[in-house]
Amino acid sequence: MSYHEYDDLSIDAQKKGKYQIFVFDIKDSKKMLPKERRQIQLKSMQLLLSVYNRLEQLEMKLNRKILHKNSKFISPLNSSKNNFRGDMFEPFNITGDCFGLTIIRGSIDSEIVYNIWKEEKDKIAIDCEFRVADMYYETDDYAMGGTKYFRGYCMQKAENDSKRKGRVI
Repeated sequence: MSYHEYDDLSIDAQKKGKYQIFVFDIKDSKKMLPKERRQIQLKSMQLLLSVYNRLEQLEMKLNRKILHKNSKFISPLNSSKNNFRGDMFEPFNITGDCFGLTIIRGSIDSEIVYNIWKEEKDKIAIDCEFRVADMYYETDDYAMGGTKYFRGYCMQKAENDSKRKGRVI
């Protein structure tokens, strides 16, 4: 089913969702030459992992949970994507040019995540911009997706929102 069919749950989740998804979509990736796009995608995965690592370090420094971790999530470094739905990865890469991660609602301000992304992007020297968006969801369990806003739908909606109205960093 399309994530659009769950807009009512999405609206409610923005008020009470426990988890906050951030997406970073490579701006104008379809206009890039294939070799250039692939290089940017590889650097973007490196960037995503650097940001994730920085957030793990921040967790230790602040002595509190920031990143949403679920024992069912799969690291993008540990497994082939062929056997799993995209929403099962954390951090995640969906549709080739969209990257993201999940934090616990209220654990840190959104701007901290965006600032870390910009700092790491500068370090890695990626020559592109990213359309970004963030939003909340309620459950990682697909079976509960009819009554609670599901992670996979949130990923799709956030990616779409980043393209339509997301800011650029």
